[in-house]
Amino acid sequence: MVNGKQGDNPVTDIVHYGLPVFTPEVDALVREVYELGGLQDDQSQIYLLHVSADVDRLRRQGTDDVGDSEYVRQLKDWLLQERGRLY
Repeated sequence: MVNGKQGDNPVTDIVHYGLPVFTPEVDALVREVYELGGLQDDQSQIYLLHVSADVDRLRRQGTDDVGDSEYVRQLKDWLLQERGRLY
């Protein structure tokens, strides 16, 4: 599924390549949770791939602020829960 190339996985894009994927705030949460040891399991990876695809679709449709989308709000909430779980 994931081979580590740019554009292949949102976690790799954010953590290893420093690419913007979601919003600056959510990307920072992804980095933080990853550094705490989270986002390593298949279920987390699949969830992030789905949200990333939804955000890409919104951008292609011309949505100006994907940060206001329900996808990104739910992702942010989930990441905050993961961060709390890992502390």
